[in-house]
Amino acid sequence: MNIEEVKLTAPNGVFKFNDLINARTFAGRAAKSMVILLGDDGRYWVVSLGLGEELVKSGYEVAE
Repeated sequence: MNIEEVKLTAPNGVFKFNDLINARTFAGRAAKSMVILLGDDGRYWVVSLGLGEELVKSGYEVAE
């Protein structure tokens, strides 16, 4: 999956991954600073710092 395909799967700014390594790789290559959260669907969510801050306040946890 290339970056354009990933953009199409995340219209709300939440990029979802089954594997933490893939989530870290994506976050590390992103143009903006990103944070990885544990999603409520059992997947790793990569989101912007701003959205991540809001989600953490709502009870989501940052992945280690």
